[in-house]
Order: sequence, then C-alpha cells, then structure tokens
Amino acid sequence: MPLVGIIVAAIDSFLLLLVMDSARSWFTKLQTREKSIGKKKELPPNGKESGDDAPSSATKQRVAAAKQYIEKHYKEQMKHLQDRKER
Repeated sequence: MPLVGIIVAAIDSFLLLLVMDSARSWFTKLQTREKSIGKKKELPPNGKESGDDAPSSATKQRVAAAKQYIEKHYKEQMKHLQDRKER
C-alpha cells in the first residue's frame, strides 16, 4: 500500500505547512498586541483565543491546490494499478 503512504505523507506535509502558517500569523498578531498594550495578553486555560479568524483566501487556495494534487495523484496511481492488473 505505498499509495496510501504517499497520500498520508502529502497530507501530513500540507497540514504541517498550514499549522506553521497559522502559528506564524497568530504569533505576529500577539507581538503586535503586546507592543500596543505594553504587556503580554494571557490566554484562557485551553490556550486558544476566542476570536480566531477564518482562513485567508491564500490559505483556501493552498487547500484547494493540495486537494486537487492529491486527488489527481490518487487517480493516476489507481489507473496504473488497474493497467498492471490487466497485463
């Protein structure tokens, strides 16, 4: 099942990039707030802010591109497997 491994690796890589982008955005917002307030904002016990923003259009485009890439790759692999079975 190497196809499953490839798909899982692609999804993992994409999710890591998405999390890193989200964390970078959050950290930048936090630094900006610290400078304007002059002290660090304390987070609730769950560690998340209550007013999280929706994903940006760039993030949505990346998600759509990753989805298309994964679906195309999966279809190609299935076609190759079917061709091998027919031989």
